[in-house]
Amino acid sequence: MREINDRKKLVKIKTLIDNTFKTTNPFGKERGIFCDSLTDKIILCPVENYRLKQSQFYGLIKTCKELGINKIYFSEIEGYDLIELDESELAGKYTNHYYKMDLLNGSINDKFEEYHKMKLILENAVYSENMDFGILISHEDYAVIGAKKEFMDKYKTFYPEWTLSRQCFEKMWDDNSKEFKMNYPWLKDLIRYIYEE
Repeated sequence: MREINDRKKLVKIKTLIDNTFKTTNPFGKERGIFCDSLTDKIILCPVENYRLKQSQFYGLIKTCKELGINKIYFSEIEGYDLIELDESELAGKYTNHYYKMDLLNGSINDKFEEYHKMKLILENAVYSENMDFGILISHEDYAVIGAKKEFMDKYKTFYPEWTLSRQCFEKMWDDNSKEFKMNYPWLKDLIRYIYEE
């Protein structure tokens, strides 16, 4: 795992983020969350403190290795500070954290340890160099994943608990609605977008 601070590399990171996600808002917007090539989508719920749970992470790493994806990236996207970055911009200070993880060396346990050493203290994204998948992790204890069909099929095999996520997500927001006596108008739109209902 390596933190990325170099301006040219951050320009590449910005391009990857911009080409993977239509928005960095995990609540979704009218135009959707993921680029059009990431056709298969699911919700992962719950996650743990701005991170994928161990089983979710292991499923991701196993899927990447199975499909020959050797590098993945992690970026804080809450208060996304690369929005105006281009190669001509002069040196500036960026407060979000950006990481690259090499999957060729080390065990899956090593990768999980590396993941937990990252300074991901805000909503964040996980994505690949060739844009096979993208994940946005929300501060509300859930994540959304969009992927190409082959990637998602493998991921579901390596993380079979995905089948429980939607029910958990809907229950969590139903409980929140009752407890705080609030409606969440974005919720139905997000479910419709993810599950194409």
